Amino acid sequence: MSNAVSNYAVSVVRINRSPKPGTFKAHVDVEVNFGNDVVQLKNFKVMEGENGLWAAAPSNPGKPNAETGKVTYFDTLGFSQSLEYAIKDAIVKAYEENNVVKSLIPPKVKKTTTGAPTRQVSVQSHSSDEDIPF
Repeated sequence: MSNAVSNYAVSVVRINRSPKPGTFKAHVDVEVNFGNDVVQLKNFKVMEGENGLWAAAPSNPGKPNAETGKVTYFDTLGFSQSLEYAIKDAIVKAYEENNVVKSLIPPKVKKTTTGAPTRQVSVQSHSSDEDIPF
């Protein structure tokens, strides 16, 4: 079963520019709005090469080549070609214009210093082992 989606809007919701000079320019988060649903995609990269600025999808490194030592990176997301172009085009334009919009996705629950979500739990004390119901 396939549900084709042709109408969507891409928005850049975060640009974290690199303070260091070089080919890597920024990490970028985007949201793709499909009408009733919104997906947030994180950690795209803005890079600058000899042909100008370009956007790279999030990726993970593979194992280094035994002979050359060169590492190949593999995308962690897959897109249709039209959606990929729309996302990467929006990223480069937003980077050039420094244009970021407010996220449609509410922030997640804040975590404590241990990383666990904060919530209250009531605990009953038992005076003897006989009070425990197992």
